Amino acid sequence: MAQQFPKKYAILIGINGYENVSKLQFGRQDALDLSSTFLNTLGFDKDDVLTFVEQSDYPPQKARIFHCLGQIKENKNVNENDLLVFFFSGHGMIGKDDGKDYLLPIEASPFNLKHTGIKVEDIADELRGTGCKNIVMFIDACRELNPGEKGVVSIGDDSAEALKRAGIVTFFSCKPRDKSYEIEDLKHGAFTHCILQAIDKGEGKTISSLESYLRKQVPLINESYKKPAQQPYAIIDPAEKKDLVIFFSAAQQKQLDGDLDELLKRVGDLYYEGRLSDDYFNKVTDLISEVREKGSMEQEGKRIILIQKLCSGAFKVVAFTTAWDAHERNRVSSTAQTNLGRLT
Repeated sequence: MAQQFPKKYAILIGINGYENVSKLQFGRQDALDLSSTFLNTLGFDKDDVLTFVEQSDYPPQKARIFHCLGQIKENKNVNENDLLVFFFSGHGMIGKDDGKDYLLPIEASPFNLKHTGIKVEDIADELRGTGCKNIVMFIDACRELNPGEKGVVSIGDDSAEALKRAGIVTFFSCKPRDKSYEIEDLKHGAFTHCILQAIDKGEGKTISSLESYLRKQVPLINESYKKPAQQPYAIIDPAEKKDLVIFFSAAQQKQLDGDLDELLKRVGDLYYEGRLSDDYFNKVTDLISEVREKGSMEQEGKRIILIQKLCSGAFKVVAFTTAWDAHERNRVSSTAQTNLGRLT
């Protein structure tokens, strides 16, 4: 069974019609389509997804955003083991006076960011204040304010440290001092398009698999639509959060369970036929149980492939056990070298 959260919450912000800086085309649509995906694909409850966009009950204004964040904390809506997702699609800038990283609500002024913008570190503090351990943030922006580009955040040390202190996994649409692009044909920012694509394809089940998918696909999308290079990156601290299962639907769980049930059936047949020893039968069934519990094959991909080859007949039992033992030796050796590196 994949990791299940008692509740899943999302705060989604998408802005087009900026009052004091250049307008965007698809920030609003980014937030709306992500909201729809959370509700219809990932099983978020309607009351637990707040979508701040123009022409809605939740306008993307600074006071309104902080009001709702404060209300969530005060009412203790979010619990420790829930999932809390924060998403922003819009402009971002670095404050000239304080060097801080700001997200721009709809009324923000580039001439007075301190009072009209939203500090990234302030958002981190508000989210941490909920007490939730499983917080994931997505920032689809960049700092240049030219048409077709999102003025996103170039993250400085202060913001990075604030996010790490808060234990918030954060995905950024581009590297510091790079630009983040909207794509006319897709009606989305390139970064958000790839998040939606990852969810649809089942490539975003864990933090690790989502990070790998975005890092690979966003540059390819930009290249395909003749946009300049854009390289997303993530802050994942502590490192064990890479295994957090976030974007996993009931349909994907059902498919995974079906695949694992089929492997178990075939492995059971091999054992019953006397072709698989007690030792390897125990190892294989233990691994399949672990994969079912994690809800993802990514972390055990190589050994799962070995099992699949055994079950399909591509590997005879002797070849399977030889490959399995080789993998175990390499895995133990790699772990030992990693631990030695940490000690030195």
